[in-house]
Amino acid sequence: MTSSAAPSSKEADPQQWMLPAWPWTLRAVAISCLLAAEISNTFQIDDHFSHWFAAGILTIVISAAEGGLSVLLMLRPSELAYRAAVVISFLMVSVWIVGLPFGPDVGRSEALQHTGLEPTALLTTAVAALLPLAASPRLRTAAAHGRGRGGSFVAGAAVVLIVAVFAVLADRLTNLGGAVGGPRVIHLH
Repeated sequence: MTSSAAPSSKEADPQQWMLPAWPWTLRAVAISCLLAAEISNTFQIDDHFSHWFAAGILTIVISAAEGGLSVLLMLRPSELAYRAAVVISFLMVSVWIVGLPFGPDVGRSEALQHTGLEPTALLTTAVAALLPLAASPRLRTAAAHGRGRGGSFVAGAAVVLIVAVFAVLADRLTNLGGAVGGPRVIHLH
């Protein structure tokens, strides 16, 4: 006896029920950007302490938040983790763009200055990658399950990104006398 029933829609079109692979890429990009921003800000701690003690403390807090968010997104990606990463990263970008509302440099934007450009660009990219994941349960599920297609490329791109940040920071350290906290020459023109 043969069945004349039509196959279900899931059997007819396997792509309909499969999760997309690109959300994992967004997650990997966001984690890489948060880690690179954390590394960049960590190398700025000494400079911020020499300018103003509270700025050094704030830089430590920002670096810890970026590192903590990246680890949270690696180990326990959840709706709360994605949304917290979006909000906190957006607030940090706002501080770089608008400036602090207190202290010796009230309202001074550092977003387009040499020291603020990297973290601003990295965190803006992280926010752009995290927004779809924070908004969609289906995309969060896809991002949490494996690397999908193109995962090796994304992992390689993340390594290149982090190496590039280290190269820029190494250049800065060389220009500062070869070591963190090394002698600084100030030229007034």
